[in-house]
Amino acid sequence: MKKIFLVLLFISLLFQSANSQNDRLDTQTKDSLIIQKNPSGESNQYKAALGILLIAFSCVMIGTIIVGAFAVVFILLSILVLISIGVLSTSIIAGLYKKSIAYGFKTFLLISCSCFGGVIGAVSLFFISKIEALRLTHQTSLIIGTASGLIGGILMGLIVFKLLQLFLNYFKQKFRLN
Repeated sequence: MKKIFLVLLFISLLFQSANSQNDRLDTQTKDSLIIQKNPSGESNQYKAALGILLIAFSCVMIGTIIVGAFAVVFILLSILVLISIGVLSTSIIAGLYKKSIAYGFKTFLLISCSCFGGVIGAVSLFFISKIEALRLTHQTSLIIGTASGLIGGILMGLIVFKLLQLFLNYFKQKFRLN
């Protein structure tokens, strides 16, 4: 937020300095009774370039706001889906039962990766069978895709859990937080 404010402040100061230079030139020409116009049009080009920069920065800021809003909505909907299918509550209960945060997190990763893997596998094989003209029925492609997605999701959950363990152990040793 501070960066956006500083960029807007900088742009407004640039416009202010351009306007003050033009005012100073106008008062000098009125005092000497000589009215001179800039034949090359540099000030107009300068103002046009600043206007283009202002429009570009505004577009970038609006785009960032839109992307951020979509990200927040996606995260909230993901949490809502996880709560509604019981992944979060199951992993919390498993962690409390084993008295281990790591076990609860591992349960969360395995369940969520296998669920998302199953859905992605089923949809992927369904579309691949349509595109490549595989001779599979709809039920067969959905069953095979779901099973392979579940297996892939479980493997992905285990790999992610081990990588996170290695990552956390590395930083524990690095900062000696034992």
